[in-house]
Amino acid sequence: TIAAVACSNLSAERRVMTKYRHVCLYSHCSMIFAMRFKVVLTHHRGVPRARRDIALASGVVGDLVTAERPDEFLRGSIVVARLVSFESAANMAELLPPLYDAKLKLIARQGLMLMGHERMTPGSGPTIEFVQGWWARAQLS
Repeated sequence: TIAAVACSNLSAERRVMTKYRHVCLYSHCSMIFAMRFKVVLTHHRGVPRARRDIALASGVVGDLVTAERPDEFLRGSIVVARLVSFESAANMAELLPPLYDAKLKLIARQGLMLMGHERMTPGSGPTIEFVQGWWARAQLS
């Protein structure tokens, strides 16, 4: 199921409309799309995982949401991909760390590949970005 919602003037930053499986994570976004996927991470702290490990990984099933938003770290507008679970408005959770500056690198019958960066801020230290990829296979609801 693909869902899209215009959300340019929302009062709440996190708004969920579960009837149509729409989600808005940012109050300043223009469009958001969500679809159920099983996602396998292709890197660990920037180091590519072996193809065999990726093929055998169980993955995480959730709703893949992408949204364009301003980013102060990269000083521009970027696409952020998130894998979330929003079975109810009160029970929405992020299942994986967000994928910043997400770009579609491959689309095939078996799935699609998103590449971007995962961010980590240890304690009060500087923000660290690692290369990360998501191998995503569509899941039927």
